[in-house]
Amino acid sequence: MKTTTGKKSAQKKTVPAKSAPAKAEVPLQEIRAMAKALGIPSFGKSKRTLIQAIQRTEGNFDCYGTAATGYCDQTGCCWHADCLDESAKPSK
Repeated sequence: MKTTTGKKSAQKKTVPAKSAPAKAEVPLQEIRAMAKALGIPSFGKSKRTLIQAIQRTEGNFDCYGTAATGYCDQTGCCWHADCLDESAKPSK
């Protein structure tokens, strides 16, 4: 028979790991400003094309919007959440 002393046993509470919040869709105006800061001309370019140019200039994969399967292992990418949303859109 187990006796208690009136004290609660110390139990470790598991706290779910916090992940970085998904960044909302980045406005095109902000993307154009980023491109300009990197010396990338932005006139007449689509959002996808501009982001891919930014990725290349920064030395990253230029894969924005190409996750056809809905999976991307580049979880540290600042475009990750927006990219997956873009990839889920039907092709024009």
